[in-house]
Amino acid sequence: MKPWFYSLFSHLLKVIEAIAVFLCLASLFLVGYEVVMRYIFASPHDWGDELALITMLYSLFLVAIVALREDKHTNIDILLLKLSERKRTIWEIFLTSVTIVTCGAYAWAAVRIVQTLKLHGLASPTSLKIPFWISYLVLPISLWLCTLVSIEKLLKLLFKLRHS
Repeated sequence: MKPWFYSLFSHLLKVIEAIAVFLCLASLFLVGYEVVMRYIFASPHDWGDELALITMLYSLFLVAIVALREDKHTNIDILLLKLSERKRTIWEIFLTSVTIVTCGAYAWAAVRIVQTLKLHGLASPTSLKIPFWISYLVLPISLWLCTLVSIEKLLKLLFKLRHS
C-alpha cells in the first residue's frame, strides 16, 4: 500500500493536469477569438494577446510538473543504455539531486520576483490592468512542485538502489 501523501499528490497532479488542459484550450480560444475580431470585424481588444499569453504560460508551466513526474520530458539516454542497471540508477540519483537543487534555487528566486512585483504594484498596460505578479505567480508554484516531484523521485531511486 502506498503512503497517503503519494495518493494525495497523485490527485493534486491530476487536478493540475486538468487545469493545464483547460488553460491551453482557453488560450487557443482567445487566439482564435482575437483573430476573428482583428481580421473580420477590425475591432481587436487590447487584452486578447496578453490573456492568451498568460493562459498559455500557466498551461505550459503546470504541465511541466506532470511531465516531470511521469518521466515524459526529453531524455537523451543512448549512453545510459550501455550502463548496468545499478550505474544507471546512480546516474539518475545524481541528475535528480541536481534537479532538486536547481528547481529549488529557481523557485526561491521566483518567489522573490513575485514579491518584488507585488510590492511595486506593477500592472499590465492593457485595459485589464492585470498585476504582473499574477502573471509570474506560476513560476514559483510550478518550480516548488517540480522540486517536490523530484524529491519523490529521488526517494524512489534511493529505495530502488538499496534493494537492488
